[in-house]
Amino acid sequence: MSAFRALLRKDLQIFFSRPLFYFVAACCAFIWSPVYIYAFGQFLSQLVSLMGQQGEFITFHTRVVMDFVSLVNFVLLLFVNGITMKLITEEKKSHTFDLLMTSPIRSWQIVLAKFIAGYSVVVVLLLISFLYPLTTAYFGKIAWGPLFSSYVGLFLFSAIYVAIGVFASSMTQSVLVAFLLSVIFNLFLWFAGIGSEAATVEWMVKVFDYINFEPIFKNFNMGVIRVSAVVYLLSVAAIALVGAERVIETSRWR
Repeated sequence: MSAFRALLRKDLQIFFSRPLFYFVAACCAFIWSPVYIYAFGQFLSQLVSLMGQQGEFITFHTRVVMDFVSLVNFVLLLFVNGITMKLITEEKKSHTFDLLMTSPIRSWQIVLAKFIAGYSVVVVLLLISFLYPLTTAYFGKIAWGPLFSSYVGLFLFSAIYVAIGVFASSMTQSVLVAFLLSVIFNLFLWFAGIGSEAATVEWMVKVFDYINFEPIFKNFNMGVIRVSAVVYLLSVAAIALVGAERVIETSRWR
Protein backbone atom coordinates (compact mmCIF):
# COMPACT_ATOMS: atom_id res chain seq x y z
CA MET A 1 0.00 0.00 0.00
CA SER A 2 2.98 2.29 0.37
CA ALA A 3 3.41 2.36 -3.41
CA PHE A 4 -0.30 3.17 -3.79
CA ARG A 5 -0.08 6.05 -1.31
CA ALA A 6 3.06 7.37 -2.99
CA LEU A 7 1.36 7.34 -6.42
CA LEU A 8 -1.77 8.99 -5.06
CA ARG A 9 0.26 11.66 -3.24
CA LYS A 10 2.24 12.37 -6.40
CA ASP A 11 -0.88 12.74 -8.54
CA LEU A 12 -2.58 15.00 -6.00
CA GLN A 13 0.49 17.22 -5.80
CA ILE A 14 0.63 17.42 -9.58
CA PHE A 15 -3.02 18.44 -9.83
CA PHE A 16 -3.05 21.04 -7.10
CA SER A 17 0.41 22.49 -7.68
CA ARG A 18 0.10 23.14 -11.41
CA PRO A 19 -1.73 26.03 -13.06
CA LEU A 20 -4.12 23.70 -14.91
CA PHE A 21 -6.37 23.15 -11.89
CA TYR A 22 -6.59 26.86 -11.09
CA PHE A 23 -7.22 27.65 -14.74
CA VAL A 24 -10.06 25.12 -14.87
CA ALA A 25 -11.51 26.44 -11.57
CA ALA A 26 -11.32 30.01 -12.89
CA CYS A 27 -13.02 29.01 -16.15
CA CYS A 28 -15.80 27.25 -14.25
CA ALA A 29 -16.37 30.30 -12.05
CA PHE A 30 -16.25 32.56 -15.11
CA ILE A 31 -19.04 30.53 -16.73
CA TRP A 32 -21.13 29.86 -13.64
CA SER A 33 -21.09 33.33 -12.08
CA PRO A 34 -22.84 35.45 -14.73
CA VAL A 35 -25.37 32.72 -15.49
CA TYR A 36 -26.26 32.26 -11.82
CA ILE A 37 -26.43 36.00 -11.16
CA TYR A 38 -28.71 36.49 -14.16
CA ALA A 39 -30.99 33.58 -13.16
CA PHE A 40 -31.14 34.83 -9.58
CA GLY A 41 -31.95 38.34 -10.76
CA GLN A 42 -34.76 37.00 -12.94
CA PHE A 43 -36.12 35.03 -10.01
CA LEU A 44 -36.20 38.12 -7.80
CA SER A 45 -37.88 40.15 -10.53
CA GLN A 46 -40.58 37.56 -11.03
CA LEU A 47 -41.03 37.18 -7.30
CA VAL A 48 -41.57 40.91 -6.87
CA SER A 49 -43.96 41.10 -9.82
CA LEU A 50 -46.13 38.31 -8.37
CA MET A 51 -46.32 39.75 -4.87
CA GLY A 52 -49.94 40.23 -3.87
CA GLN A 53 -51.17 38.56 -7.05
CA GLN A 54 -52.65 35.18 -7.75
CA GLY A 55 -50.54 33.35 -10.23
CA GLU A 56 -48.08 30.59 -10.79
CA PHE A 57 -46.08 29.90 -7.65
CA ILE A 58 -42.38 30.08 -8.31
CA THR A 59 -39.71 28.53 -6.16
CA PHE A 60 -36.03 29.22 -5.81
CA HIS A 61 -35.16 25.62 -6.64
CA THR A 62 -37.17 25.30 -9.84
CA ARG A 63 -36.26 28.73 -11.24
CA VAL A 64 -32.63 29.01 -10.18
CA VAL A 65 -31.07 25.87 -8.70
CA MET A 66 -32.27 23.31 -11.25
CA ASP A 67 -30.95 25.27 -14.23
CA PHE A 68 -27.71 26.02 -12.40
CA VAL A 69 -27.16 22.35 -11.53
CA SER A 70 -27.71 21.44 -15.19
CA LEU A 71 -25.12 24.05 -16.17
CA VAL A 72 -22.64 22.73 -13.60
CA ASN A 73 -23.11 19.22 -14.96
CA PHE A 74 -22.60 20.36 -18.56
CA VAL A 75 -19.43 22.29 -17.71
CA LEU A 76 -18.00 19.36 -15.76
CA LEU A 77 -18.89 16.98 -18.58
CA LEU A 78 -16.54 18.98 -20.80
CA PHE A 79 -13.86 20.04 -18.34
CA VAL A 80 -13.40 16.73 -16.54
CA ASN A 81 -12.24 15.20 -19.82
CA GLY A 82 -9.49 17.80 -19.92
CA ILE A 83 -8.47 16.90 -16.38
CA THR A 84 -8.45 13.13 -16.81
CA MET A 85 -6.85 12.95 -20.25
CA LYS A 86 -3.36 13.15 -18.72
CA LEU A 87 -3.86 10.73 -15.84
CA ILE A 88 -2.22 7.74 -17.54
CA THR A 89 -1.16 9.10 -20.93
CA GLU A 90 1.28 11.45 -19.21
CA GLU A 91 2.85 8.49 -17.42
CA LYS A 92 3.32 6.80 -20.79
CA LYS A 93 4.77 9.91 -22.45
CA SER A 94 7.24 10.51 -19.63
CA HIS A 95 8.16 6.79 -19.56
CA THR A 96 7.25 6.50 -15.87
CA PHE A 97 4.52 4.05 -16.86
CA ASP A 98 7.18 1.37 -17.42
CA LEU A 99 8.43 1.97 -13.89
CA LEU A 100 4.88 1.50 -12.57
CA MET A 101 4.62 -1.78 -14.45
CA THR A 102 7.76 -3.11 -12.76
CA SER A 103 7.09 -1.64 -9.32
CA PRO A 104 5.34 -3.53 -6.48
CA ILE A 105 1.95 -2.01 -7.21
CA ARG A 106 -1.04 -3.78 -8.67
CA SER A 107 -2.97 -2.61 -11.68
CA TRP A 108 -6.13 -1.93 -9.69
CA GLN A 109 -4.12 0.22 -7.27
CA ILE A 110 -2.84 2.33 -10.18
CA VAL A 111 -6.37 2.79 -11.48
CA LEU A 112 -7.75 3.58 -8.03
CA ALA A 113 -5.02 6.13 -7.33
CA LYS A 114 -5.65 7.86 -10.66
CA PHE A 115 -9.40 7.87 -10.06
CA ILE A 116 -9.16 9.29 -6.53
CA ALA A 117 -6.74 12.00 -7.67
CA GLY A 118 -8.98 13.05 -10.58
CA TYR A 119 -12.15 12.83 -8.53
CA SER A 120 -10.61 14.96 -5.76
CA VAL A 121 -10.25 17.79 -8.25
CA VAL A 122 -13.88 17.41 -9.32
CA VAL A 123 -15.06 17.38 -5.70
CA VAL A 124 -13.33 20.73 -5.13
CA LEU A 125 -15.07 22.16 -8.21
CA LEU A 126 -18.43 20.84 -7.00
CA LEU A 127 -17.90 22.43 -3.59
CA ILE A 128 -17.14 25.72 -5.31
CA SER A 129 -20.37 25.44 -7.29
CA PHE A 130 -22.31 24.67 -4.10
CA LEU A 131 -21.32 28.07 -2.73
CA TYR A 132 -23.57 29.79 -5.27
CA PRO A 133 -26.96 28.59 -3.96
CA LEU A 134 -25.59 28.65 -0.42
CA THR A 135 -24.62 32.33 -0.53
CA THR A 136 -28.03 33.36 -1.85
CA ALA A 137 -30.00 31.28 0.67
CA TYR A 138 -30.82 34.46 2.57
CA PHE A 139 -32.76 35.87 -0.38
CA GLY A 140 -34.58 32.72 -1.41
CA LYS A 141 -35.94 29.85 0.59
CA ILE A 142 -33.83 26.84 -0.34
CA ALA A 143 -35.47 23.44 -0.68
CA TRP A 144 -32.66 21.55 1.00
CA GLY A 145 -33.98 18.12 0.06
CA PRO A 146 -34.00 18.71 -3.72
CA LEU A 147 -30.72 20.63 -3.47
CA PHE A 148 -29.10 17.70 -1.66
CA SER A 149 -30.57 15.30 -4.22
CA SER A 150 -29.27 17.42 -7.11
CA TYR A 151 -25.74 17.38 -5.72
CA VAL A 152 -25.89 13.66 -5.00
CA GLY A 153 -26.60 13.31 -8.72
CA LEU A 154 -23.73 15.64 -9.61
CA PHE A 155 -21.29 13.68 -7.46
CA LEU A 156 -22.40 10.38 -9.01
CA PHE A 157 -22.31 11.61 -12.60
CA SER A 158 -18.92 13.26 -12.00
CA ALA A 159 -17.58 9.95 -10.72
CA ILE A 160 -18.59 8.40 -14.04
CA TYR A 161 -16.92 11.18 -16.02
CA VAL A 162 -13.67 10.63 -14.11
CA ALA A 163 -13.87 6.83 -14.37
CA ILE A 164 -14.48 6.99 -18.13
CA GLY A 165 -11.64 9.50 -18.39
CA VAL A 166 -9.29 7.08 -16.62
CA PHE A 167 -10.40 4.30 -18.97
CA ALA A 168 -9.86 6.47 -22.06
CA SER A 169 -6.48 7.61 -20.76
CA SER A 170 -5.38 4.00 -20.27
CA MET A 171 -6.15 3.10 -23.89
CA THR A 172 -3.76 5.47 -25.65
CA GLN A 173 -0.52 7.43 -25.41
CA SER A 174 -2.08 10.49 -27.03
CA VAL A 175 -3.60 13.14 -24.79
CA LEU A 176 -5.84 14.35 -27.62
CA VAL A 177 -7.12 10.85 -28.39
CA ALA A 178 -7.79 10.25 -24.69
CA PHE A 179 -9.77 13.49 -24.53
CA LEU A 180 -11.84 12.66 -27.61
CA LEU A 181 -12.55 9.09 -26.47
CA SER A 182 -13.68 10.34 -23.08
CA VAL A 183 -16.00 12.91 -24.65
CA ILE A 184 -17.47 10.33 -27.04
CA PHE A 185 -18.11 7.76 -24.31
CA ASN A 186 -19.75 10.31 -22.02
CA LEU A 187 -21.89 11.88 -24.74
CA PHE A 188 -23.05 8.45 -25.87
CA LEU A 189 -24.55 7.78 -22.45
CA TRP A 190 -26.23 11.20 -22.46
CA PHE A 191 -27.72 10.86 -25.92
CA ALA A 192 -28.64 7.18 -25.75
CA GLY A 193 -32.27 8.27 -25.75
CA ILE A 194 -31.91 9.12 -29.44
CA GLY A 195 -31.09 5.46 -30.03
CA SER A 196 -34.38 4.39 -28.44
CA GLU A 197 -36.25 6.63 -30.87
CA ALA A 198 -34.39 5.21 -33.86
CA ALA A 199 -34.44 1.55 -32.79
CA THR A 200 -37.16 -0.68 -34.20
CA VAL A 201 -36.60 -3.70 -31.99
CA GLU A 202 -38.33 -3.57 -28.61
CA TRP A 203 -35.43 -4.93 -26.57
CA MET A 204 -33.05 -2.37 -28.10
CA VAL A 205 -35.46 0.43 -27.19
CA LYS A 206 -35.49 -0.79 -23.59
CA VAL A 207 -31.69 -0.98 -23.49
CA PHE A 208 -31.26 2.57 -24.80
CA ASP A 209 -33.91 3.88 -22.40
CA TYR A 210 -32.21 2.14 -19.49
CA ILE A 211 -28.70 3.47 -20.14
CA ASN A 212 -29.88 6.99 -21.00
CA PHE A 213 -28.54 9.49 -18.45
CA GLU A 214 -31.03 12.30 -19.09
CA PRO A 215 -34.14 10.99 -17.23
CA ILE A 216 -31.97 9.85 -14.31
CA PHE A 217 -30.40 13.29 -14.00
CA LYS A 218 -33.83 14.98 -14.14
CA ASN A 219 -35.05 12.81 -11.26
CA PHE A 220 -32.08 13.79 -9.11
CA ASN A 221 -32.59 17.42 -10.02
CA MET A 222 -36.25 17.28 -8.98
CA GLY A 223 -35.45 15.72 -5.62
CA VAL A 224 -36.02 12.06 -6.46
CA ILE A 225 -33.30 9.59 -5.48
CA ARG A 226 -33.92 6.05 -6.69
CA VAL A 227 -31.78 3.20 -5.40
CA SER A 228 -31.82 1.61 -8.85
CA ALA A 229 -30.42 4.82 -10.36
CA VAL A 230 -27.64 5.04 -7.76
CA VAL A 231 -26.71 1.39 -8.34
CA TYR A 232 -26.72 1.90 -12.10
CA LEU A 233 -24.48 4.98 -11.98
CA LEU A 234 -22.04 3.32 -9.59
CA SER A 235 -22.01 0.25 -11.83
CA VAL A 236 -21.13 2.34 -14.89
CA ALA A 237 -18.22 3.94 -13.01
CA ALA A 238 -17.07 0.53 -11.75
CA ILE A 239 -17.22 -0.99 -15.25
CA ALA A 240 -15.10 1.85 -16.62
CA LEU A 241 -12.52 1.40 -13.85
CA VAL A 242 -12.44 -2.37 -14.36
CA GLY A 243 -11.89 -1.76 -18.07
CA ALA A 244 -8.97 0.54 -17.28
CA GLU A 245 -7.52 -2.07 -14.91
CA ARG A 246 -7.75 -4.74 -17.62
CA VAL A 247 -5.99 -2.48 -20.15
CA ILE A 248 -3.17 -1.75 -17.70
CA GLU A 249 -2.87 -5.40 -16.69
CA THR A 250 -2.61 -6.36 -20.36
CA SER A 251 0.18 -3.79 -20.81
CA ARG A 252 2.06 -5.34 -17.90
CA TRP A 253 2.39 -8.65 -19.73
CA ARG A 254 3.29 -7.34 -23.17
